[in-house]
Amino acid sequence: MKSILSYDSKFMKTLEHVADTMLLNILFLLCCIPVVTIGAAWCALFSGCRALSEDTTPFRSFFRGLRSGFKRATLAWLILLPVLAVLVYTAMVVWRLMQLKFTMALFTFIIAMIALITVLCVTTMVFLFYSRFECTVRQLLKNGLFMHLGYMIRSTIIGIGCWFPVIAFFTLPYLFGQLAPVWLLLYFGVAANLSVWLMKTPFARLVEQVEGPKPEQVQEEEEVPV
Repeated sequence: MKSILSYDSKFMKTLEHVADTMLLNILFLLCCIPVVTIGAAWCALFSGCRALSEDTTPFRSFFRGLRSGFKRATLAWLILLPVLAVLVYTAMVVWRLMQLKFTMALFTFIIAMIALITVLCVTTMVFLFYSRFECTVRQLLKNGLFMHLGYMIRSTIIGIGCWFPVIAFFTLPYLFGQLAPVWLLLYFGVAANLSVWLMKTPFARLVEQVEGPKPEQVQEEEEVPV
């Protein structure tokens, strides 16, 4: 029993990780309340979860990410938000036309949903990228698109995972209401942790391309006999 309840035990570390994830989730939702700050809130959440995975202080990283990413992340969000709003409105209108059994409504709805999911994925990759790398708004939007295209499967999992509660709100309102405690206490933190984990290797490759190999790697390569 003492080993299980000791501070360094896996059980206690797991509880601490879950508690930190819940607090990050709540902080994220509070920062999303003004709506225009959603982009900065995502950057902050991803920064906090990355710190959590590296066993550093997640809350300091959260607020540092919120502060450093506020201007550019908010501007990027305000650029992407009208596109998302138009696609959501289009999908809702076409969905109503489908219920009236319009012939072309199904095809149009599929196209609208593919476009909406693509933009959601790119949007998520924009903020995930900016939580790791500094760049201008123009570079941020371009890199978010390139990361989505280059890692489409991971990006799609990340995008749908991060925005599933919003999708459920419009398509499955009953389910959204039933799972409200999960959204409020844990979901976004778990989704952000998964996102950071999925992009850990691709981002590490980017860091190596930008900064070059680590000194110990260079030394190991020099010591390899020819």
